[in-house]
Amino acid sequence: DNFERRTNEEFRSEKDDLSDDTHKLGPSILETLPIDMVRDFPHDYMHLVCLGVTKKLILLWLRGRDKRYRISSRQADSISGQLNRISDFIPADFSRKPRSLKEVDRWKATEFRLFLLYTGPVVLKGIVNDEIYNHFLSLHTAVRILCSGLCSTFNRYAQELLIYFVNCFQRIYGKSQMSFNIHGLLHLADDSARYGPLDSFSAFKFENKLYEFKRLLKSSRQPLQQLQRRLFEKYSKDSPIQRPSLIYTMEHNRQPLSKSLVGCSQYEKMVYHETVFTTKCPDSYCMLKDSRIVRLENIVSGNGQHIIQGTQLLHSGDLYSEPAASSTFQVFRCVAQSQRVQDFDRDSIACKCLVIPMSFNTFAVFPILHTRN
Repeated sequence: DNFERRTNEEFRSEKDDLSDDTHKLGPSILETLPIDMVRDFPHDYMHLVCLGVTKKLILLWLRGRDKRYRISSRQADSISGQLNRISDFIPADFSRKPRSLKEVDRWKATEFRLFLLYTGPVVLKGIVNDEIYNHFLSLHTAVRILCSGLCSTFNRYAQELLIYFVNCFQRIYGKSQMSFNIHGLLHLADDSARYGPLDSFSAFKFENKLYEFKRLLKSSRQPLQQLQRRLFEKYSKDSPIQRPSLIYTMEHNRQPLSKSLVGCSQYEKMVYHETVFTTKCPDSYCMLKDSRIVRLENIVSGNGQHIIQGTQLLHSGDLYSEPAASSTFQVFRCVAQSQRVQDFDRDSIACKCLVIPMSFNTFAVFPILHTRN
């Protein structure tokens, strides 16, 4: 049954194994350990949600047999056009820009994550029907909760959303589409309750580290030996690795400073807790700890002061209201910036934001989750 989560006792007793669906071919040596064979193996949301469920949804919309959920080529082109339009507004925190749906077979996990957590609610609105859109939003909201610092406070609500998503998935897309990945969603909230935000135990970090290793190799000969030498050089006592929590670069003096800041240095770029902020879009938006959205215009430091100067985006309501008000999870619809440049303390920054223009002077604002401190 796709709606019931398997327990440790059921797994060990094998009473739930079906002769026509032998997911378990025999006893595992791991069963000799005093561990929970279900709960002690958390699901990796990179494969389960991004490469699994999100990709499956998009392919069903594009190539499904049922006209109730399959979109037309004109609708697909409209979504692709929106994705291409917003590619210039994707910050450096994302390794890949959005690509057309025509290239979905070549999308990487980071692209499906970008679509599910950020761009999907914007590009799908008004194109797919309300049933498909609201069903997608239930997955979007649940996964955003479980990827954020809200994963403990709203864990039960995220679980309810995932149960709702799985139930509706069968009704909308048919029982034949109920795969292991769809069932696996029912375990995500429990996994997050035990291990924290989904990104803290996902395969994304391993993929990123493998990419770093690949860049250290100069040729295809003796890759392990090369890697050992490069890592020894990187981490040896003679060349200690340092990760300062704050770096200012690209100094300038183009902005006049107020009397209280005279003598301070001005910069265009700041690396703050390993997150890059600049005074140029799209890396110039941040959310403050009081939920105000600020676009950086200048970065000032000196005389014991660390100031960001910027203009505010003004909250104008929720980006969506189903399954819950988006502002509850710090996703906002904002209107044009105030023209008044204000000073803000650097330590008032809560996180960096992805800001997507929707229409004239209207923006969708999403806190970036995988780089949030």
